[in-house]
Amino acid sequence: MKTNHLTPDELTGYIYSTLDDAQREVMNAHLMHCPICRANLAAQEMRRRQISNDLKAALNFASPSMEM
Repeated sequence: MKTNHLTPDELTGYIYSTLDDAQREVMNAHLMHCPICRANLAAQEMRRRQISNDLKAALNFASPSMEM
């Protein structure tokens, strides 16, 4: 039996809660039984956190230009 894994777009929707209740329920059921998709979800969440942290750090060092 071939397992259809969740796409990166589906995982993004899951992370940012842009799915409707039915979609989220289907994804929760899939994630419960699919270690590959759970690992992909965890990796994508980690990348999102890293990007957020990097952006915050960059903004702390940014200074407005003289034209502002």
